[in-house]
Amino acid sequence: MITLRVWIASILKKWVSIIDVPIEIPRTIDPLDEAALVIVREYEPFRTSGEWKRHQVYAKLIKRFPGRKKYDISFSIEKAIQEIRNA
Repeated sequence: MITLRVWIASILKKWVSIIDVPIEIPRTIDPLDEAALVIVREYEPFRTSGEWKRHQVYAKLIKRFPGRKKYDISFSIEKAIQEIRNA
C-alpha cells in the first residue's frame, strides 16, 4: 500500500511537470560597470601603456564613485577591458 507521503509527492511531481515554466531572471547592469566601459572605450585609442590608461580610468571612477570598494572598481575595469577585447 502506498503511504500518504509517497502519494502526495507523486501528485506534486506531476503538478510541477505540468506547471514548469522557465523563469528568466532580469539582468541589471551596475552603473559602475557601465561607467567603466564608457571610460575604457574613451582611453582605448591612446598610444600609451596599458598601465597608464588603467590608472586614468581608475582615477576617474574613484572620483565618480567614492563610496565603492576599490576592488569593485578594479574588477569593473577588468570586465570592461575583457568585454572590449572579446567584441
